[in-house]
Parts: sequence; structure tokens; C-alpha cells
Amino acid sequence: MPCSSLPDHIVALVLDHLKLLEFDDDQERRETGTRVSLVCKEWHLAGRRIAWHSVMLEWAGDGRLAHELLARPDVLAEVRRLAFQAELPAPGEGMRETDQDAAAKSIALVEACSALEALDVGLVRHDGYLL
Repeated sequence: MPCSSLPDHIVALVLDHLKLLEFDDDQERRETGTRVSLVCKEWHLAGRRIAWHSVMLEWAGDGRLAHELLARPDVLAEVRRLAFQAELPAPGEGMRETDQDAAAKSIALVEACSALEALDVGLVRHDGYLL
């Protein structure tokens, strides 16, 4: 007896639910989305939406990823949640050059994410406390 497949609308619901799952980290989310996108042509867009639904960047540490994202407006169109983690300078210290560059890229990313629904900026003081 041949195996029947699920109706397309059921598959779409399952894949749509995957993008809302809480993954351990962004790498796991992107790997899952990539795997889904490689199943077949019909699943490609759903996989990309899973991979890029939520993006977490360390403000000064993920400059390369931020730069690559800014070069891909098609990917930024899939981002719904964007989070930045930043360490504030100690009292009396000014912003480092890397912080200034990261701030500029952060603003550009927020502006480029046309479908953004949530923005989280986690600021960590020099003593480790989250603001």
C-alpha cells in the first residue's frame, strides 16, 4: 500500500510552528532552517524563515555576521525578532571604536528589517549586571 503524504496546509502549519520554537542558540536555529530548506523546493522558503526568524547579535563581537546580513535584504525580510547583547564601558571610559561601528551597524540592521516585530537590547554593565 503506498504511503500517503500530509496535506500541504498541514505541512505548512508544522513548518510555520518551527520558526516559533525556542532554540538553544542562533546556530541551532540556522542549522534547523537550513536542513528544512534542503528537503525539497516547496520547503525552501519555510526553511529560510525558520533560520532567520530570530537573530541574536553580540554588539561588538558579531560584526561579520551583521555585515553579511546587511548585504542580504532578502534574508533581512525574514527577521521578526532582533536582539543585541552589548557590554557598556566602565565609568569614565568612552565608547571604543568597535562599539561605535557596532552601534552604526545595529541601527542599519533595525532599519533594514522591514518585518521586525520585536527588538531586544540587552545592556551589560562592566560589573556583569544586566540593565
